[in-house]
Amino acid sequence: MFLALITALGLILLSSPSQAIMPDDIDAMSSQTTVLIGRSLKIGDGKRETFDPGSGVIVARSGNIYYAVTNTHVVQQPNSEGTWGVVTWDEELHLVRDVGDNIIRFGNYQSDDLPIGGFDLALVKFTSNKDYPIAVMSNNSEQIQVNEPVYLSGWPRSEDGNPRIVRVFSPGKLVKVDDTPFSNGGYNIMYDNWTKGGMSGSSVFNQKGEVIGIHAAGRKNGNIYCIDPELNLNSSCGIQAVYLISQIESKQIRLTFNPPPVNPSVISKGRANKAEADVIEDVYKIFNRVESQLRDCPTGVLIDESGCESW
Repeated sequence: MFLALITALGLILLSSPSQAIMPDDIDAMSSQTTVLIGRSLKIGDGKRETFDPGSGVIVARSGNIYYAVTNTHVVQQPNSEGTWGVVTWDEELHLVRDVGDNIIRFGNYQSDDLPIGGFDLALVKFTSNKDYPIAVMSNNSEQIQVNEPVYLSGWPRSEDGNPRIVRVFSPGKLVKVDDTPFSNGGYNIMYDNWTKGGMSGSSVFNQKGEVIGIHAAGRKNGNIYCIDPELNLNSSCGIQAVYLISQIESKQIRLTFNPPPVNPSVISKGRANKAEADVIEDVYKIFNRVESQLRDCPTGVLIDESGCESW
């Protein structure tokens, strides 16, 4: 099935020698490929208790267009008047208007109280002339096994209105791989990594630093759970990467994924810039920039063209 998907999508996922790398190297690499995704804010909104961003990972590039994967519930329902921001490791804010195919939702999210129809996955496009590293997509994510080490990289939500947030790199192991995706959101993998609100959309890496899944739901208690009510008490849930690829195929989207192994230069760059990449000093200030930037930008689909990069 997986090879058929590769053929249909034109993905470059060739067999390459790939070996386990040190967790510190995965951490350094992921600091470069992890993004923060949130809705625009209006200047003067204060600390905005309703501000609820999520995480994502850059998985592909075509020219100056980048593609980041997150969850449907992070970008919620389509809104033609909505504007989103994608923040890369260098604290650059990349604007995305919610029109056309800028945000492709593979699931149907209505509210926290209702099940997510389809897969809780979304693809967000942003433009930049900068050279951002692309995460490596596993070419055998369908073969993952329970007890394998996995690592998550994401941006937890700020606490008590604190504008400063710190990226989390969380180690753990797989505790369940289900052949049948969960009816609410399509989740099918569980892992015991520590997660927190805001980390929805985080990448799930194997010990080779390859993306094998997308994190979607944290630990639950009571009647609200994902996949397995008992395991979910101490485990979080995600969606295997093979389902991401199948959903991309269903929309007839052609992407070239970054094949294994992880490029050592990305690790080196991550180590050199980790202090900067791991902290956003004022997340509200960044997302307040959206409104002021929009006033100076011509109407368009993607917003990162000449005349719109600064504020």
